[in-house]
Amino acid sequence: MTGGIGTGKSTFAEALLRQNHQLGRGTSVTHLDADQISRNLTAPNGLALPEIRTEFGQSVFNGTELDRQALAQVIFQDESAKKRLEAILHPLIRQEILTGIQTAKEIEHSVLLDVPLLFEAGLNRICDQIITITAPLELRIERLTERGISQPDAQARIANQISDQERLNGSTWEVHNGGDKRQLSLLAAAFQNLVF
Repeated sequence: MTGGIGTGKSTFAEALLRQNHQLGRGTSVTHLDADQISRNLTAPNGLALPEIRTEFGQSVFNGTELDRQALAQVIFQDESAKKRLEAILHPLIRQEILTGIQTAKEIEHSVLLDVPLLFEAGLNRICDQIITITAPLELRIERLTERGISQPDAQARIANQISDQERLNGSTWEVHNGGDKRQLSLLAAAFQNLVF
């Protein structure tokens, strides 16, 4: 599963997993969330921190902890900085995902990959099916500003990602999230037998 920032990927993943659990299959799916993996890699003592410090310097740190806002300011204003960060994180995230997939196979689980940069990281090549979550631009900006991101930063982050159309070109399914959680839940229920 993939989609741009603010499209509701996490909400859809939660709905899919909730529906799966309600059908009595709750333990048969392993959810691998690339954003969570990235947060773990950049948390205090995270595996990515030494290389990030070497590449970007102390200015993106507050003591020993990564200053996520400072790093975001750097990467969303400088494409080469974004590429350098991705060169650090993507291989580590990819390895965590591949390890998670192998573990899931060993216990005969289906895998729900939740990867915003699925195509950019080349992880689309290991997927049987790809669901792209889309949402209207105005709604995406609204969601991001509700998270404390300024409107100009929200627009820059969206512009810094590949387009919905680029994602859809490589996708099996599109889920359009117009903001109605009930509707999204119904869509998740409809996808249960298609994806698990």
